[in-house]
Amino acid sequence: MADVVVLAKSGRRINGEYQPGEPTRIRVTAWDRLAENLAASATTGDRLVIVGRMHTEVYPDRDTGEKRTSQKVTAEAIGYSLRFHTVTAQKNTPHRAPGEQTGDDHTAETGTNASERYEHDVQ
Repeated sequence: MADVVVLAKSGRRINGEYQPGEPTRIRVTAWDRLAENLAASATTGDRLVIVGRMHTEVYPDRDTGEKRTSQKVTAEAIGYSLRFHTVTAQKNTPHRAPGEQTGDDHTAETGTNASERYEHDVQ
């Protein structure tokens, strides 16, 4: 499992000058092969595109006991933003038991099945 925090940076141009906004912190969890590849590939500052299921976690504040919330994403796919990176892909060899088949035996995937799309810097 890989559990990382990404920053969704926001800002806007005012009179032609960029004014940074407060970044939104989102915890992203990746599992299995996706977690291994994320750990081996991404570094701080990389611009990533993350596809996954977003949910809100509710928890009590440690000091005050007040209700707090945080946004979390369980990642289904993670890749580099080609707007900011060039990438040389290296395909992994499958991890399978003899005779086992998976749904990952295709070379291209389209659509997101109502998944959310995010482009963020890894922090």
